[in-house]
This record gives sequence, C-alpha cells and structure tokens, in this order.
Amino acid sequence: QLRLTASVATQGGTRQLEGQGNGLLSAAAHGLSRWINAPFVIKDYHEHTLGERSDSRSVAYIRCLFQDGTSRWGVGIDSDVARASIQALFNAVSRS
Repeated sequence: QLRLTASVATQGGTRQLEGQGNGLLSAAAHGLSRWINAPFVIKDYHEHTLGERSDSRSVAYIRCLFQDGTSRWGVGIDSDVARASIQALFNAVSRS
C-alpha cells in the first residue's frame, strides 16, 4: 500500500492532498476523491509516447466514473509518464 502526501497549488493557495492506494495513481485518486468529497473510480487509463526518442513526451488519458453515473475524461502530457498521468487525473476531475 502506497501512501501519498502532496502539496497542490490552487487558486486559493496551497493545499495538502493525502491518499493511499496500490500505486501512485490510485493513491492520488483516493486523495482527490476525499478532497472533492465525490467518490469516483478510474475506469479507463491509456498512455503512449509522442515520439520515438528517449526524451519524447508521453500522453496519458484517464476516464473517471463518478458515483452519480457521470464520467469525465482527462488528458496529461509530460516528459515523465507519472506526471502526465497525474495531470490527466486532475484534468478529468476538474471537469466534473
């Protein structure tokens, strides 16, 4: 079980995000779900590289399914696939 503690910059300042899960993405999803007080699960996750070189950026796509039955997609792009995944998660949740 991975435990995540992160500082997240918001329009109102900085906030702590805490969650746990079997990996970075599930821990971030758990913490984010608690933060927004809206349970959701990650239903789809896809990633791929945007090039063939070792310094290419990655793109991640995430679909979150909320308790009310709605789902939202988010996309993240970064040179680090973990950061791209976290960006995609936050982008999906911010659309809810």
